Amino acid sequence: MLLTAGTYAQDALTPSEMAKELHNPLSNLKEVIFQLDVLPNVGAEKKNDYVNTIQPVWPFQLEDGWRLVTYSIIPLVSQPGLTFGDDRTNGLGDTTFFGYFVPPDEGKISWGFGPVLQVPTHTNNALGIDKWAAGPSAIVVVQPGNWSIFGLLDNIWSFGGSDSEDINLLNFQYQAVWLYSEDWFFISNWTVSADWEESSSERWTVPIGGGFGKQFKISDEQYQAYAQVGYNVVKPDSISTTWRFIIALTRVF
Repeated sequence: MLLTAGTYAQDALTPSEMAKELHNPLSNLKEVIFQLDVLPNVGAEKKNDYVNTIQPVWPFQLEDGWRLVTYSIIPLVSQPGLTFGDDRTNGLGDTTFFGYFVPPDEGKISWGFGPVLQVPTHTNNALGIDKWAAGPSAIVVVQPGNWSIFGLLDNIWSFGGSDSEDINLLNFQYQAVWLYSEDWFFISNWTVSADWEESSSERWTVPIGGGFGKQFKISDEQYQAYAQVGYNVVKPDSISTTWRFIIALTRVF
């Protein structure tokens, strides 16, 4: 199967078309997303936990109109001590890779399916699990009118590694965007997760919330930035974190 880098003539897109493409994870845009996730009141001393993620999104053109859209999440973590007297732990967390096969002639509904792989790339045992994990993933995107909405569902299971702890984790990421104009937008983008290895009181995390963002150019280079605030309406009993804050910047290539 032929594999070539996907391409888009950005200058051929109107500002409103670019706005839609920036919120479509299955578009043909090459992007790198830089995201900071702040969780307050973590650990015994109730300090902030910082997760900086680098998220390259890179499409490839396949044969017969099919495309492969790759999406990676590389976390850089600064975690406070979980017990009194522990130092803050800084380093790389576990990396997650998605590969979505997108069929041709998508029409009004875009969708893709493929594997997800979690790789134990952490530099400290406090920041990850020494297990490889993989599973299926699927995504559906609709963009009626000024809306851009997608849902992403995956479940991974551990299949190798030295850690005694197993992984059986479900994630459902949802995003709803309302485009106010060619530049500004409202966004709600969060991930619901369920750790099937935990008891029912420790299993689910369900955040809700939203924020605002803007697309802009610097020296003809396309960017997008947004900030949002979230609240965990459901969370594990052992976790004290209720509020969450996200700042994200996207660079289009």
